[in-house]
Amino acid sequence: MNRDSRQVTNVIMGIVLVGLGLLFLLAQFLRINPWTLGWPFFVIIPGLMFFAGMVASGKGREGGLAIPGSIITTVGLILLYQNLLNAWSTWAYVWALIYPTSIGIGRIIMGLWEERPREVREGRQMVVIGLIIFVAAAVFFEVIIGIGGRGMSSILWSLILIGIGIYLLIRRGFAPPARDETPRGRED
Repeated sequence: MNRDSRQVTNVIMGIVLVGLGLLFLLAQFLRINPWTLGWPFFVIIPGLMFFAGMVASGKGREGGLAIPGSIITTVGLILLYQNLLNAWSTWAYVWALIYPTSIGIGRIIMGLWEERPREVREGRQMVVIGLIIFVAAAVFFEVIIGIGGRGMSSILWSLILIGIGIYLLIRRGFAPPARDETPRGRED
């Protein structure tokens, strides 16, 4: 490792340590146990270390470290969100942010780092697909099914039942029976 890459690594490590120190200090002022709420950082920090290794290696080299760094950091951020809000049921759809979204983000970063436009293009496609899956699944699980307890599932299902009932009443129940238009006396 050359001198410049050591300096970059020291800067990144310094930022990580200052950030952790600030989080622990904030936890002291808020009187919360940092180990209870902060354990996802034990996943986030190793993910960020992959990016530090990529940067330390120099521009255009070791861009592949962005993919595992992106995956691990994304998992850590998801765990942090779920842990802070007690939203563990989001695993039903949040996986789409890991695969293919975080892999796509890693490929974009790798492509930009190594100046490979094809990787950037394919990474963007993966991110778009992943976000579409995430949003569609989130709407399905949170709004329609209501797995988080905050959805409109009971209202929505009630409205669907009412709508189907009205449709059946209008279509068959109240409409006069259809007349047979075949003239009498003629049979084919």
